[in-house]
Amino acid sequence: MCVDTKATTDPPSQQPPLLLRLKTDVKEAMKNKDKMRLNTVKGVLSDITYASKSTSSTSQSPIDDSSVIRILRGAIKRREESISQYTAANRLDLATNEKEELEILKSYLPEQMSEEDIEAEVRKAIKQVGASNVKDVGKVMKEIKIDEGKADKKSISIIAKKVLSESQ
Repeated sequence: MCVDTKATTDPPSQQPPLLLRLKTDVKEAMKNKDKMRLNTVKGVLSDITYASKSTSSTSQSPIDDSSVIRILRGAIKRREESISQYTAANRLDLATNEKEELEILKSYLPEQMSEEDIEAEVRKAIKQVGASNVKDVGKVMKEIKIDEGKADKKSISIIAKKVLSESQ
């Protein structure tokens, strides 16, 4: 797996911290002969390289931490889907392998906000927008300013819908 693009060959000071951490962990995994971590992190770096090449043709924005987090979330989602499919097919050996990769990937995400914290932010946004029912969830989502790395939009949306349906 080759991961040499403009975004990943910039001088270390210009690279996002999460990308640097991934690259450092590849070297550590090689030294420690940790094949699971090595293959998992190399896969993510490959995804980052692919994303940087596909976006560089349309725009000149470099890869940043939020892009890396988005790519990590995609990889995590794929692992979760694989685990459920392998478990349904009674392939527990493959499901166990995917679970190990999932834990490795989750270790790179920033600490996630609790449901209570998200709900507090949602309630603030509802108050600011003056939302009164579930139809206003779009307005509420635009008003919420939670970092993508701390909570994914899907869980925020679910909580917003729940809070708005309770207020009816």
